[in-house]
Amino acid sequence: MWLKRVGQFSLVLLLASCAGGESLDTLDGSDNGDQADFGEESGDGDGDGDGDATGDATGDTTGDTTGDGDGDGDGDGDGDGDTTGDGDTTGAPDPFCGDGVVDMGEECDEGAANDDTGSCTTMCTLPACGDGFIQPAAGEACDDGVATNADNADCTSTCQVASCGDGLTHNAGTGTEACDDGQNGDDDDGCTDACALPACGDGIAQPASNGEACDDGANGDDDDGCTDACALPVCGDGISQPTSNGEACDDGNTNDDDGCTIACALPACGDGILQSNSNSEQCDDGAGNADDQSCLSNCVLNVCGDGFLSPTEGCDDGNADDGDGCDVACNLESCGNGTVDAGEACDDNADGDNDDGCTDLCTAPVCGDGFPQPTTNGEECDEGAGNGPGQFCNNACALNICGDGDKSPTEACDDGNTVGGDGCTAFCTLESCGNSTLELGEQCDDGKNGDDDDGCTDACNFPVCGD
Repeated sequence: MWLKRVGQFSLVLLLASCAGGESLDTLDGSDNGDQADFGEESGDGDGDGDGDATGDATGDTTGDTTGDGDGDGDGDGDGDGDTTGDGDTTGAPDPFCGDGVVDMGEECDEGAANDDTGSCTTMCTLPACGDGFIQPAAGEACDDGVATNADNADCTSTCQVASCGDGLTHNAGTGTEACDDGQNGDDDDGCTDACALPACGDGIAQPASNGEACDDGANGDDDDGCTDACALPVCGDGISQPTSNGEACDDGNTNDDDGCTIACALPACGDGILQSNSNSEQCDDGAGNADDQSCLSNCVLNVCGDGFLSPTEGCDDGNADDGDGCDVACNLESCGNGTVDAGEACDDNADGDNDDGCTDLCTAPVCGDGFPQPTTNGEECDEGAGNGPGQFCNNACALNICGDGDKSPTEACDDGNTVGGDGCTAFCTLESCGNSTLELGEQCDDGKNGDDDDGCTDACNFPVCGD
């Protein structure tokens, strides 16, 4: 207001000076000879032209006792003659926000229509995000003021109510968002469309961002095809899943003999797993269990005397008695088993040596048993039933030789001596001309070689004239 008055007053003075071509009186009242003095030498400075210090309504020179010193006589001191004290001569009020006129320093002024939620605020400013006023016409949904608005607050920096999907992470004020990727439809990119970080149990399978195989919302049922750890059911995870994975048990370890196998099955004879602690088994060959095998069908070892013939047994009569055809070691009682069974003179396991005191027939050495036993029985030969007169081996298990009086198959004669000339030579051949042996009655004997002129005729005589 003060600046306006100074400006208006200065303008009046300037116009008056230019129009009259005269200089203005000085403010101290000295007369400079112009046509309209604003003070004289004795001026009082109140502008009424009388020079007194009281002022009146007509600007006379007499003064009055009620003047206020402004020269207009109305007593308000502004010199314009009205009673508003605004300094103009029209009586109009000073400019102000709300007068409907856009004055200096105002961005707008709609008068009585000014509204903090409208197009011009009560402060005569245009609506702006951050001014603390919600202006729907300007597209604002909220406005908490420039100091409070923020992209992570309840009201964003663009004066929009924070919401999941706006691409701004609302985590201040009442916000609980962990992220916001604009609800792009991809729940496995690190931020779900619910503006939450991927987490097992949120009901969304997130293999890429959270390494999940499945996610059923951690519903407390680990046997519905998806565990509460967001993993598919698998034997060894420590969770028994009979429905979804056909498990009878699951203890999550690799011990087959603790009541639950590594295949998540209960111990059972015939499963091929030896379970001595959990199932009192002695053996378990699985499908190989059988009563004629080393492991019986009840997972008990097949042992001698149990009545079951195992692959390593010769017999098993269910007892530990010898002499009944099956000995205590479950060997058939027979020659060659190393045991002297009934009817045996000895048994050296039929070691192939019949001159060691026990033949392979489990008999003591004897002439005629067919086994030559020079060491243990002094035998020269033994052809068993082939022993006898006229044979190579006689009944005394001695070799049939020339001169023993027993003609062997290789002898032509045997007269019990080795003297020739008695019809049987010393070599047990018959004495006759042509046998190349000089015998009784012969002069020579060249084997009847057909040459009678070689000194010995084929008649075993020396050659003579007349023969």
